Amino acid sequence: MTDTPASPRINHEEHWTQSARDAVDTVLKARPDLAGAESSMLVEVAELITAADDLMREARSTSMTATGSKGQLIASPLIVEARLHRTAAGALLGKLAPPRPAQGSRGGNGRFRARMDGTVSGHAPAAEAAGDRVAARLGRSRQTVIVERPPF
Repeated sequence: MTDTPASPRINHEEHWTQSARDAVDTVLKARPDLAGAESSMLVEVAELITAADDLMREARSTSMTATGSKGQLIASPLIVEARLHRTAAGALLGKLAPPRPAQGSRGGNGRFRARMDGTVSGHAPAAEAAGDRVAARLGRSRQTVIVERPPF
């Protein structure tokens, strides 16, 4: 039922994808003190990542698009679900992040915050640029890119 143990507390499950196993190993390296509810949270992260990977594999094997309620082309609902799974996994991973460095320290988190200085409209400049690149690939201006939510 288990593969290579990640730690004495958390074992890799057979059905976990490689990205889920990597996430577990990365968190355990950063947080060797993980126990109790946090261990359960990490297992849930691995399950969410595995489910997202499975959904994307299925989306790739079928059409990556679907027809919306008004006949427009939309992203496959499988892609949307995979994104939601990854968002949930990211939120849980954020709760498992290592403690922040002491006040005044410019450790790992301080360097990250320093890179994020100069945000525009509450978004990091890199995120703004990424949105512009996606819109350009679609041949539209960023303001007109519309994504329809699935009906469920």
